[in-house]
Amino acid sequence: MDLGVDPNSVDVSTNPPCSDIDEFEKGISRQFAYFVRNTRNIRLITDVSHKLKKRKDWGLDQEFVSYNAAFNEWPNDLPSDLQVQMPPNGAMPELASHFIGNMHSHYHLGIVMLRRPQLSASQSFATDSAWKHHMTACYNSAKVLCRLQEAILANFDLTGLQCMQRGINFTIYAILTCVMLHMVRKCSGCQIES
Repeated sequence: MDLGVDPNSVDVSTNPPCSDIDEFEKGISRQFAYFVRNTRNIRLITDVSHKLKKRKDWGLDQEFVSYNAAFNEWPNDLPSDLQVQMPPNGAMPELASHFIGNMHSHYHLGIVMLRRPQLSASQSFATDSAWKHHMTACYNSAKVLCRLQEAILANFDLTGLQCMQRGINFTIYAILTCVMLHMVRKCSGCQIES
């Protein structure tokens, strides 16, 4: 992510600026526009977190928390061909392409990145149950992220994971983040709804 680029200067429309692009390229451009919309959300929370980090409990600052709604809207704004349906029985989802799986993996890691500071700021476990709400959001996204990566690996081999924007390093970071959340959940003894 290039922090030197103003996120408001990036065109995130699904229509390519040139009219003479063939249908295949239009489809790729459309898919990437939806990916960039999520990346833009991550960039915006990064900017806000850098600005607020010196404050105590900055993760619960209203400016930061306001991004919860933007993140929740992203999957609802996707056209049906870019959505992923998670089977209720815990099975791997069906993926039309590794790009779609990786795009949704990126989204769920973004949810964890957004909610983790909110979880840390609401750690007064004995006096406040808000932490459980943030833990549930983090843990559910971590579980989905693991299922997505399993599906990518099963359907597109290791190459499918390596095609993620940051390559295999993204996969390693995501899995370590999921393991950390699983350990926190286990140590806190909280029951998380699936």
